[in-house]
Amino acid sequence: MIFICYNHIKEGVNLKIKSAIYGFVIGDAMGVPVEFEDREKLMESPVTNMLGYGSYDVPKGVWSDDTSMTLATIDSIIVNKNELNYNDVANKFCEWINNAKYTATNEVFDIGTTTKYSLMRYWNNNIDATKCGGTGISENGNGSLMRMLPIALYCFYIIFCSIFYFFYKIQFFQSFPNFNLF
Repeated sequence: MIFICYNHIKEGVNLKIKSAIYGFVIGDAMGVPVEFEDREKLMESPVTNMLGYGSYDVPKGVWSDDTSMTLATIDSIIVNKNELNYNDVANKFCEWINNAKYTATNEVFDIGTTTKYSLMRYWNNNIDATKCGGTGISENGNGSLMRMLPIALYCFYIIFCSIFYFFYKIQFFQSFPNFNLF
């Protein structure tokens, strides 16, 4: 009974995770053509479908550096069997910037200044990824916030699995005949 329930719930969780990632990618692709546009202009004429050839000369549906690095982070979490390995994430970011991996068109067309310099410090100096970020007041961009989705989903999934496992253990060791959490 518990395994059927767990698998059913896990399928729902996985669907929510996939939906969040798809939503992120679609939202990013819809925003690429109007990046840096004036807020008032967007309020008057909001983006309601895929556009192309706006702020960047790319076809409609192309995502930005934010999605590329989000996909790189997800890839790292999967490859490392649900463990966060910051150096591996940085290596995958470097694969993106150096080889256009994780891009929609095999071309890198945008990278934030703070990200660029942090990756250059990582790549050129071979230092730990957690120590390659800038420390100046102008080096605290918002790029890392836009790539938090995989980390939030990772934490949610790990906590979900831990709580479920905990309740499974409680139920497994109960001797009451009518005790059933699920």
